Amino acid sequence: MSARPSSGNSAGQISARFGAGLLEQLRGMGIPPDRLLPESRLREIRQSDARTQMPLSEWVAIMEAAIHISGDPDLALRAGAGIKPGQLGLLGHVLMSCATVGEAIRQAGRYLRLLHAIGGAEPAVRNGQLEVPMSWSDGSLPSPLIAQFRLAACAGMGRWLTGLPELRMDAYFQFPAPPDLGIYRRVFGGALHFGQPQTKLAHPADYLQLPVAMADAAMQRLAQAQAEALLRELDTDSAFLRELDAVLTRGLPLGRVSLEQSAAALKLSTRTLHRRLEREGTSFRAELDRARQRSAEALLRDPRVTLADTAFLLGYTEQSSFQQAFKRWTGRTPGQYRAALSR
Repeated sequence: MSARPSSGNSAGQISARFGAGLLEQLRGMGIPPDRLLPESRLREIRQSDARTQMPLSEWVAIMEAAIHISGDPDLALRAGAGIKPGQLGLLGHVLMSCATVGEAIRQAGRYLRLLHAIGGAEPAVRNGQLEVPMSWSDGSLPSPLIAQFRLAACAGMGRWLTGLPELRMDAYFQFPAPPDLGIYRRVFGGALHFGQPQTKLAHPADYLQLPVAMADAAMQRLAQAQAEALLRELDTDSAFLRELDAVLTRGLPLGRVSLEQSAAALKLSTRTLHRRLEREGTSFRAELDRARQRSAEALLRDPRVTLADTAFLLGYTEQSSFQQAFKRWTGRTPGQYRAALSR
């Protein structure tokens, strides 16, 4: 086994849905999520919607804890190589419906913000090779765990999309070479470079023309329309409303979502919170309803959670009150909403 590289910067935010996908992936690798995070935090992450974010530092801490539990210093590489489109939410649906690898790379560049706000990828063709350098939002050296996971995920996703496990890719890392390169060779298949000025993946430009195995033009139009709508929503919501949403989402299962409790969590007076919400053109009741609706829809996607438990986790003392509120939000009862999901 290779030694784990030293830690680096892990500032930024990622989609909590992406974090939930990592936890389920680690479960499949034999690492129970309840050994990585408290049950209350696991519940928050599982109930998150596509707009909810979590600190990248928490993602890194989860991976570090999983490495400690498993004794596998190469776990980030294995997890990245094993990622599937379903873990990428809307972005995954867009990618697997594209016609070619080149189109998938272009779409990934547009919609990567749905997954994280830690930097992007800026592909360029040089001397017959497509180079995909990873940029970091603040220009600093990233945590090696993030670099390992991102490059391995790109390599694994390319093979999954094309159905061609033999694809070979060159990998460039900024950290020093570990003693054992065995898993790096298996994950990438091409040349390995360490101590480089930039983290990047490179492969023949001809790969851009490879067809995506599950290409579906109709599905792509639908997935892109949903992704565009979510991008607009992310652009519209202010940082203040996102912060309030996070406070409300965390407080719901604890019953701590009053105006006073929320203001205290934001380090504001209730009067200031009212004024801020008025400037945003909304109200505390509207934002609480919005947080409850998103959390309710996330809980209803999990058939293991009963309607009574859903009502309780949303802060309702009576299931009937929850049912009335949900029908007001969506025009359907919780039972009807859940039944529609299973069709």
